[in-house]
Amino acid sequence: MSKSFPSHPKGEITPMVIAGGNKNSVTGTSERQDGAAPIFDPMRHSQQDVNLEDLWFSGLSALPTAFGQNSFMGPPDPGTIVYVLKQAGEAGGVILGMSNTVRKGGEGAGGGGSDIMNGPIMQQLKSEKIPVSIPPQIQETTERGARIRKIKEKGEEHSLDLLDGLPIHGALFQMTGFFQPEIKQVPTAKTKNDKMMTNQMFQQLAGQVMSMAQMFQGLASKGRGGNNNNTYIQGIMSSVNPQVGTAINSLSKLVQGLDTSEGIGFVTGGVVHEETFLENSANLLSQVTTIDDLMNTMQRLQWDTELFGQDKLEPVEYTLDTAHGAITQVVDFEGNIGIIYTGNTMNNMNSWANVISSPTQSPGGAGFAPPPSSGGQGGQAGSMMQQMFGKSSQIMQELFKRLSPKQEKEAKKMHKTLNQSETAKKLHEIYKETAEGGEPLKKENYKSKTGGVGTDQFSIDFNFGDF
Repeated sequence: MSKSFPSHPKGEITPMVIAGGNKNSVTGTSERQDGAAPIFDPMRHSQQDVNLEDLWFSGLSALPTAFGQNSFMGPPDPGTIVYVLKQAGEAGGVILGMSNTVRKGGEGAGGGGSDIMNGPIMQQLKSEKIPVSIPPQIQETTERGARIRKIKEKGEEHSLDLLDGLPIHGALFQMTGFFQPEIKQVPTAKTKNDKMMTNQMFQQLAGQVMSMAQMFQGLASKGRGGNNNNTYIQGIMSSVNPQVGTAINSLSKLVQGLDTSEGIGFVTGGVVHEETFLENSANLLSQVTTIDDLMNTMQRLQWDTELFGQDKLEPVEYTLDTAHGAITQVVDFEGNIGIIYTGNTMNNMNSWANVISSPTQSPGGAGFAPPPSSGGQGGQAGSMMQQMFGKSSQIMQELFKRLSPKQEKEAKKMHKTLNQSETAKKLHEIYKETAEGGEPLKKENYKSKTGGVGTDQFSIDFNFGDF
């Protein structure tokens, strides 16, 4: 229902409130797309009798520059206190600015007109939802076989009452973004297989990845000594003043966090000993007296590793079956991996190093160097043995270690077949004889599998499928 507004003897600047719920739009904005908004005058309008759909749209004062003229400015959230230039007899006015206040800030907090922010209409306006999602969580998940981080909406829309106890600009450091934990120990093509992490190892790593959102969830669900009936957050609220308590409650809903409920796929920074960290968080938050204290404390809880309790995170041991035998991996909470070799495994590794660098156990493809063209001086020099990988044998050992343990086993098996099988030895003899000036195609080198010599074609007694 509409109401007649009293006449004003002269123009004046008066506080009013942005009113939503207008029949022209869900958000109460003008269909003219000029940023105008309906405004409610709590000092002149009845809290019971005014129909918000009948309120007049008032325009916003804009920055008197080309940029201001060419920018679209939507109105503030419903329930926001604004200052309006109102002329005598006008139903609305020109919205000059906004009271950048702390909602429910209490005495000395710059509440800016909190005495008029009571009554059913005021409560309705500040709780009115607008089609803007509150800050989401970041979820670590798997898509098409790859670990990714993606947005996970909380399923709640914004309203002004979500900022109770906080400045209505909603641009505090902890609310304007999310510091994602650093990814550490990223494997590369040069990482050896005994330094690689598996999904099973990730699930068993010590500690908890802790974001600010997860911290508040822990404070709300857990208490000292595992007493969930007397939670940390209850102790915090009983220690701080009501205004700070309201701010902490609002902040807990708006801060972002990392959801790792599906497990992690890489080593992540910011790992804490959960019980110690929640204890330290509760102690610090219980001492907060102002919004400034609260923001400084929130920042410290993200950067001060002395609060994380990392000294209580014990390394985890894993057993890995490698191409040379079993090893023990010792992994700390940061993903640093130490290797413990058994005596048998170490002996096998040393033997393998000797094999891969030996010209007899790992000969070259030609087996022997050809005689040098030095006017008949070749002779003995032509029998010099060649190593399969030459000067790169050490490099090849490193490359084999970059394969997965299963692939390294297959590579060792193939190396043995190519160099130490009966077939390989027979080929090696032919190469040797050829390098020393012999006839590579003589029939004695090529026998049928029945022991005779073929008539139309020769067949060497080996199967290339062995390779």
